[in-house]
Parts: sequence; C-alpha cells; structure tokens
Amino acid sequence: MSGEAAFQWLIDRERWLDEKAHRVVYAEPPGARPLTMHVLAPEKDVARENAPALLFFYSGASGGAARLQFVPHALHYAARSAVCILVEHRMQDLARNVTLSDLLGEIRAAVGHARAAAEEWGFSSDRLVAVGAGVSAMLIAAVMLGIDSERVKEEQLDLAVSRPDAGIMLSSYFDHRGDCPALLEVADGEARELSLFRHIYSGCPPLLIAQGNADHLVPIEIAWDFVDQMQKKGNPCRLIELEGRARDFYQFNVDPVSYEALLGEIDHFLEEQHILPKSSLSEETQVISWREGDF
Repeated sequence: MSGEAAFQWLIDRERWLDEKAHRVVYAEPPGARPLTMHVLAPEKDVARENAPALLFFYSGASGGAARLQFVPHALHYAARSAVCILVEHRMQDLARNVTLSDLLGEIRAAVGHARAAAEEWGFSSDRLVAVGAGVSAMLIAAVMLGIDSERVKEEQLDLAVSRPDAGIMLSSYFDHRGDCPALLEVADGEARELSLFRHIYSGCPPLLIAQGNADHLVPIEIAWDFVDQMQKKGNPCRLIELEGRARDFYQFNVDPVSYEALLGEIDHFLEEQHILPKSSLSEETQVISWREGDF
C-alpha cells in the first residue's frame, strides 16, 4: 500500500469533521490561536431526551493526526444517541510554552462551555462524560479530583460546572513516574504537585480506566495502586487490564480488535452509571468497523 493510500483515512476524517461536525470556539488563550471543539449531534432518528454528551480529549503523541484519534469512537456513541464533542487543546505544546495548569484550565473551560450549551446542543447537563488518552486522561482525573483548586478559586470557576460527571481514562499517566518526556521535563515542579496520588479524596465522580499490561511507559502496577487507593476512599473506580496490549490499543487504525473490545467495556460502564440506556448490542461483540465507510 502506498503512503498516500495508507493515510487516506486521515484525509477522509479531516473532511468528515469539516462537513459533518459543528465547529465552536471554546477558549482563546493569550498569545495563542483560539481553541475549538467539533460537535457531532446524533441523527434525528436516534436522538432522545436526557441524552449524554461525551467530550474526547486526544493524547499528544500522534502529531497532526491527534485530533482525529476519537472520530471512530464519536461515530459509535452518536449512533447510541450521545452528543459527541472532539476537543482541541494544546497538549502537543506541553513543556514548551504550555504548562500542565494551562491544560487543566483548557479541560475545565471545555467542560464548562459544553455544559452551558447543553440545551442548545441537545443533551442533559448532568450526563457529561470526559474521555481522554495519555496525559489528557491524567488531567481529566485531576479535574475530577479537584486538583489545582486554588487556581479554580482565583478564576472563580464553579467546580460543579467544570467537573465532568464521569471520566474514562485510556493509557493514562498517574504521576511523573511514567516515562513521558513532557512530564519528566516538569517533574520537579508541576508534575509532582499534580500527581493524582497526592489528591485522592472521597466523592470523586465515577472513573473507568483502561490500561494495557504491556505498556512500556506506565507499569500496570501503578494503575492498580491508583484504583486500590481510590476504592479505599469509596470512589467508584474500575480498571480494565488489557492483556499484552501497549499504549495505542484504543485507536481503531492501530488495534481494531482491542478497539472493539474497549467500546464494549465503555458501553457497559455508561449503562451501569445510567448515562446510556442498556442496549442489546452491548451484550455481544460489536462489529462496527463499517462506520469507517460513513466517511
């Protein structure tokens, strides 16, 4: 397969975002270009009252294609009546001219903007789920745990508005112990202070964590330790350990088998939390690869 053909899916997904999703500016950082989110509403025949919204925050490890990581996931959940929002942020600039606190602020801003637009976009404001990968997953958990609360107080942000109602963490970091260059570069400052282990408390919204046990950057034991400490505080937190999988198992174009299995686990989690209605499809293997043809 030629390089041009191999990356046709990138071109197709870019075109799909431009044609099918509504583009909205949610933040304008000083000295930087405006940050946008792409909003995908479900088709009219699957839309319903009390629909949830899923906000997808990509990892920073996939170059220019990063914002396209979650297009297949968004298609799946739009078909299950959710409003799906693909959020642009400055993860790729971490440790250059963007800090972890900046990114925390962007996640809060995106959640707050989406929640404020719930009625306009057609979803229930108390069914807002954040999905993230890599450092984004860690920062979603940080927002849910109320980390950086002093900054929240200074900026007069309402935690109830800027905190998701549930979170899904994929191939996450949990502190600076993972070999993430951007985190290691700030390990002596922000990364140590923002370690999830330093801020575990009771009352965190539900979290689902999916981690490969062949991840060469984050040992699976760190993930289990985090889940154990969260559960000891009474927090609904569950870990899905994927046997023999490394970091990119959640990406359709990297590992379609794990991608399909992961969607089944996320479906179950969202149904368990009464965020999505139970579907007969979630009880059997879902072959949804054909949705790539929708492009």
